[in-house]
Amino acid sequence: LCLKFSGPCRKRKTILEGTNTKMHEGNIENKISKVIFNVTNIVEKHFNFNIDKKSFNYFRFKNHLKYFVQRKEAREMFTDNNRELYESMIEKYPDTYDCISKIDNYFYQEYKEKCTTEELLYLLVHVNRLYIKEDCHRKGITPEK
Repeated sequence: LCLKFSGPCRKRKTILEGTNTKMHEGNIENKISKVIFNVTNIVEKHFNFNIDKKSFNYFRFKNHLKYFVQRKEAREMFTDNNRELYESMIEKYPDTYDCISKIDNYFYQEYKEKCTTEELLYLLVHVNRLYIKEDCHRKGITPEK
């Protein structure tokens, strides 16, 4: 038995395919929003401060998280070999490392896998940057360049 779709039936199939794509995109956007919300809460609780959600620093942080989630959803991983940089960042910023360890545990709950060293380095850099910039902003000082 062979069925040909043409006319109104074909149009319905195309509409349904488009709806499925939009639903998938909507699910990704919902996931991104959920992750941004939860990771922001982890950072705020860990450092005991409220992030200015209207700041440029937070805007950048959210964008980094958005792309991080998109890579996780697509099962794309960083493959750089930055182990030495990662180790030196842990030594220099142990409190930020403690924070990203909590974020890593959260991602494990969401994705059932731990972050790679490169992903942790990515998080460490961006969480630390947000914390330093927000802390300086609250104190009214200009961060060192």
